[in-house]
Amino acid sequence: MAALTETEIKEISKLSGREAVRRLAGHFAWREFECDVLRHFHQRFVHDVARFAWTRGFPWSDVVRAAAMAKDVFPQLTGVGVARQLDLLGEARSRRLPHLTPLHRGQLSRYLADACVGSHRPLAAALALAVSGANTSTERRHLKVQVPPRPLPLAQGMTLEEAELQRRQAELTTALGRTEHRLQALRDAPRVTAVAEVDASGRLNAEGVQEWARAAASQAAAALRQEAALVAELLELRLQCAVSADRERHSPAASPRATPKQTRQPRVAKGRKK
Repeated sequence: MAALTETEIKEISKLSGREAVRRLAGHFAWREFECDVLRHFHQRFVHDVARFAWTRGFPWSDVVRAAAMAKDVFPQLTGVGVARQLDLLGEARSRRLPHLTPLHRGQLSRYLADACVGSHRPLAAALALAVSGANTSTERRHLKVQVPPRPLPLAQGMTLEEAELQRRQAELTTALGRTEHRLQALRDAPRVTAVAEVDASGRLNAEGVQEWARAAASQAAAALRQEAALVAELLELRLQCAVSADRERHSPAASPRATPKQTRQPRVAKGRKK
């Protein structure tokens, strides 16, 4: 198994999707999963991250590092929530690719965040498969009928209102983590990406400087508006989380259910017969 080099990754970038996945996979050992399907998703994820890097113009040395980062971090993403996945991806990017330009760092952060929220098909499918506990090393040839669990007695279970509160709290927590990561990615990205044009002599003319200044001001203003919108969204989500948590604390499930006392029936005195 030969090490992945810059020359080799350049050759891989010229191949079609399936052939590129196969050739890139030949440079790593795949011992993390016994399941063939999960291993395939693992290889696809590594290829997709590397492809994203080379199509965005990353230096070839950073493309190699991005592939290695994706290979190492993928197994850690199974069985954890979205907020933890975002943390793991951010830590892996900072550790493996510390010298990215602000533009490339922001692009890669947004791409990895998008992978966590489900639009990245190989990652979303693999995580769903891992969470379900499927083991495809043994083929399933029979249907398995799953019977819903027997409900607990009312004194031990929860009402529909309590279940809805818990579901809403989980949704808000997920949305909060996603918004925080989007805000951080925006702050890490450069505010201005406009490039000033020079004339044939390599000098800036007055008109070019004015156009660059207008474009830079427009981009900076757009970034500030986007950041303000995300901050407002973040504050709103935090407020909703606090309200939901307060309701859950004061729900009937948070206090022991009182058992009604049995009242003794009054006795009726029988009169003597005359």
